[in-house]
Amino acid sequence: MYDKIISLFDSNNNIFIYTHVDPDGDTIGSALALKHALELKNKKVSLFYDNNISDTYSFLPGFKDINPKAKTNDVALVISVDCADESRLCCNNTKIDINIDHHLGNSNFAKINFIDSKAAATGEIIYDLIKHLGLDINRDIAMCLYVAIATDTGNFAYSNTTQRTFQIVSHLLKTQIYPGEISRQIYEQMNFEQLKNLGEGLVEMKQESDGRLIWTCIDNYKDMAEVSIIDYLRKVKTCKIAVVFKKVDKNNFKVSLRSKDNIDVRSFAQRFGGGGHYFASGFTVNGSQAEVITNVLKELKKLF
Repeated sequence: MYDKIISLFDSNNNIFIYTHVDPDGDTIGSALALKHALELKNKKVSLFYDNNISDTYSFLPGFKDINPKAKTNDVALVISVDCADESRLCCNNTKIDINIDHHLGNSNFAKINFIDSKAAATGEIIYDLIKHLGLDINRDIAMCLYVAIATDTGNFAYSNTTQRTFQIVSHLLKTQIYPGEISRQIYEQMNFEQLKNLGEGLVEMKQESDGRLIWTCIDNYKDMAEVSIIDYLRKVKTCKIAVVFKKVDKNNFKVSLRSKDNIDVRSFAQRFGGGGHYFASGFTVNGSQAEVITNVLKELKKLF
């Protein structure tokens, strides 16, 4: 697989990289790392995102060069990074040549699908790809890969963290990147309103099924998009499933799910057209706030 991908890199000088919608640390970090690596091979690389990118990751090298989504060029090699399904791409009706991802159940929508569901993050796959390219990991690449891996493993606290994860990170640290500084950039940069809204969301949280199901609903989605309130809900000792309903507009909600004790929320999210990971997933649903919350909670209770 590496040989096929590297052959395409060698035969194409114009390369487009696409992230998934609502880009997170893994898709941004992985895409930027691959961009930096290919530029070392003297390739012209353009990186695209949708309109909901967060400035949380603006400290990453090359962030300012990421462009809003655009139509692809017929002469470009097109790559998607960290996207499980074509519907989640930031570009619609675009042919994808190479699909690089780690999500279980990836729909294999590209000509070449490089999927490793055992990888803790797509950043781990990109790391291996860069090594197969015969390139050294410089500081810019290392910082981007570190963010990709750290964010998708919950700062190395989630069950997807493996021995391989730490082996890769150990190598990245040799480039003189500093985990403490990166952690502060990602997790300690909330503004006043975001922190206030986090408190309001926690005040409004509720429990169902003897505390096994903890949930809250937040109206100010734009202010809270990058605030991981769900991780606080998941801290409740009795919690098995944590749910956050984020109101995007009057009849449109983003639903985030986290679970413990071998409860598969990825399959649950897929029933609503979403996806993600076994213990962390999400989807978008339309309807009034009352009916969305009632229907989703009713179905979630069936998982116990």
